[in-house]
Amino acid sequence: MNKKIQRMPRYLILAVVILASLPWLYRNSVTVPDDVVFRLIDGRQLTLEQLRGRPVLIDFWATSCRSCLEETPDLIALYQELANQGLEIIAVAMPYDRPDMVLKAAEELNIPYPIALDIDGTVVAAFGGIAVTPTHFLIRPDGKIADRITGTIDPAKLRVRIKKMLPQEIFQDA
Repeated sequence: MNKKIQRMPRYLILAVVILASLPWLYRNSVTVPDDVVFRLIDGRQLTLEQLRGRPVLIDFWATSCRSCLEETPDLIALYQELANQGLEIIAVAMPYDRPDMVLKAAEELNIPYPIALDIDGTVVAAFGGIAVTPTHFLIRPDGKIADRITGTIDPAKLRVRIKKMLPQEIFQDA
């Protein structure tokens, strides 16, 4: 009986840890609605529903984020390599980012993929809130989130994951 009592605190600690991690697990299991509207700097609007059937990488970034700016050439290279095979990348500027600074960065970095302004924070909210930039969401062609990457990407690993999501007949021809 004494051994059962001694083991009980370990099980209790484990239960507390599991219960404490539930909000984190829930936060990372966000289901993003298809009708989230990305308002692009060129005046167009995009929704995830319009991109169904393609892998999509959503990149939450800020012009004040050094890591975001440093990884942009890797994202550009990934986009240039895989966009004609089906990949879409959408960069979402954080609500606190000034639109003039976003436009300036887009021009200076020569970013070829769509850039959205999220002035009112609706896109950030739809993705469960973004606390750190850069944060990326890889969305499968069926519209479900495949991965949430907080911090800078590993371009080689991401490329492999995306290539597995591309239509095979297109991928084999490349």
